[in-house]
Amino acid sequence: MLIAPHWALRSYLREIREGDDKKSKHDARLYVLLILILHCNNRLRCWPSTKTLCKETGFNSPSVVEARDWLLARKAIILVPHDKREGEEKELPVRQFVYQLTGAMATSQGIQPYLVMGPEAEEQLRKELTTLGFEVSLIETSQTKTSVPTTKGITSSKGNTKKEKHADAPNGDQQHTPVIDERSKPDTPHIAMCKAICAAFGYDWDTVTKSTRGKVLEASQQLREVNVTPEDISGVYQYCAKKLETFGPTALASQWDDYKATKPAKLVDYSQGDPLFDPDFLNLSPIEAAELARKKQLTALDKLEKPA
Repeated sequence: MLIAPHWALRSYLREIREGDDKKSKHDARLYVLLILILHCNNRLRCWPSTKTLCKETGFNSPSVVEARDWLLARKAIILVPHDKREGEEKELPVRQFVYQLTGAMATSQGIQPYLVMGPEAEEQLRKELTTLGFEVSLIETSQTKTSVPTTKGITSSKGNTKKEKHADAPNGDQQHTPVIDERSKPDTPHIAMCKAICAAFGYDWDTVTKSTRGKVLEASQQLREVNVTPEDISGVYQYCAKKLETFGPTALASQWDDYKATKPAKLVDYSQGDPLFDPDFLNLSPIEAAELARKKQLTALDKLEKPA
């Protein structure tokens, strides 16, 4: 499988670093994208952890998380749902992200490619994006015939449909780039957490003040770093409401450990083993996993039977 950085990157490298405000530098974005490319398999998927991304890029966790969310928002990468994982991806913890590279991203110049691929890689990517629910069509030009993932258009803020753009190769040939329908774009994990926080406090994410938005963003990042999910927000909010007279979004993060300690013990069903949630099951044979599951089941029952 042949993939390489696309020459069109030259036209928007500065935009990747500067972002929309052009006042602050976001050097981690390009590094994170490069590491994801280096980790990807022949299906253009990878799953490096935040810790691995920090170690290999040299940036801290907030910078890496910001870079990842920026790439997700521009569809340079997309998250693979758990039910769409294949092979060894299914053995990963359910909360570990699996990334699908798309080969292109949304820029101020329209959709631009960041990977140039051989026919085999293009065909594989087309299949993967189709599996993940993207509308894919085959495009042919008079100069080259190649199957490349694309959608029918991308809706602008004015409601118009933009036509796909082509990047000229150094030899003059045109290269088609994937165009992703923004209307079907899901929220990034960061935004999903922000919206959950806003819902708990009764805010409207689309209309909150700049000051409140900043606090929500800060709380979202802190919560996600300790593996809190949007579904957990309602519970920790209610805990804070009972314990504190007044509190803001960041209190959800500072009170998380105390809230987690008050949650009642639950009986975990280990009848089939639990490789998706328990790292103890990794790298075990089926027989070893079954024996460990039996022991954990007995331990869980014993804890429930004993008085507190």
